[in-house]
Amino acid sequence: RAPFRDQAVLYLVEPNEESVDRIVADWTPNKATLKQGPLYGNTVFLYFLGRLPDALFGKIKACKELVKRVKILQEVNLDFLTKEAQAFHFDMGRSPSIYPELYLSKYQTANNISPKQQQMVQKLVTLCATLNEYPHVRYPDENELCKNLAFVFQQKMNEFVGSNSSWWYNGDGLHPNSDRATLLFMDRRDDCLSPLMHEFTYEAMVNDLLTIEDDRITYNSINAGTAKEGTTDEKTTKMDALLNDNDEVWMELRGMHIADVIKVLSTRIRDIVDSNTGSALNKAAKGKDGKALSVNQMAKALKALPEYREIMSKLSQHMQIAHQCMDAFTKQRLLDLSDLEQTLATGKTED
Repeated sequence: RAPFRDQAVLYLVEPNEESVDRIVADWTPNKATLKQGPLYGNTVFLYFLGRLPDALFGKIKACKELVKRVKILQEVNLDFLTKEAQAFHFDMGRSPSIYPELYLSKYQTANNISPKQQQMVQKLVTLCATLNEYPHVRYPDENELCKNLAFVFQQKMNEFVGSNSSWWYNGDGLHPNSDRATLLFMDRRDDCLSPLMHEFTYEAMVNDLLTIEDDRITYNSINAGTAKEGTTDEKTTKMDALLNDNDEVWMELRGMHIADVIKVLSTRIRDIVDSNTGSALNKAAKGKDGKALSVNQMAKALKALPEYREIMSKLSQHMQIAHQCMDAFTKQRLLDLSDLEQTLATGKTED
């Protein structure tokens, strides 16, 4: 890392051994720092995403060069990621050891859970702390994994509440308009079939059939009016789109069946063209035979309507993404496959 010896440094890190070791290494004297000085200035702000274990706090205390520069050391309780408004995850899916530790390891009691399980529980505590939730805890009685995690979570949550007297939670009696939440511990064994079946909602098909990374998708945008005379092949341009909470059309349609999505988009495009402002262009574009506008004709007509350009661009974008999903659906013969999946899941055929 490039040194900034005249500036303060702010660390926002997970409360784990790797993060603390790297921070301490920044302030441990070596040949380079003895000659040129530390990497950063004389002010250090330390923010940890969750509870800092005593052993790691001890490592920080043992580094004198670091301690004398620390202005703030705080646990901010944000050890999770929010992918969208009502969904979160712990960013642990890329760890190859998480599933063996959950299901195949020797850690099978509430008094002896694995490091990964401890990490999951601690992350969940930070989530509840952030949401001001002190939930009732429920779990399937015959599920030992959920039972153990639930007991440890309850213990850690009680410790957090006991050590933070100023923290409040929904349903504590002081906030009459809120109820105390209920937290359900469940695992994949409670629903083994869903991962084996294709889902045909818009969001599921985009993620299953198209290439999307960090909400960004690249799609082929049709350039209206570029087909050579006598042909219907339009030129395409690769465009990027972000499918997230900022896209109102995506938020509205993502949970709908793909066929309904295409129907809704087609209807809205048609409504724009048939509106009072667009009716004249619609009439002019029909030609002598009076036939209705094609999608490409719609796009040409709407180029002259500035007030519709933004919404038309968004509708067109989703129409083309939806059609790419349907192209992949047809190419991979997923309709036939879905019949087989449902037969395997239900044990029944159409007959």
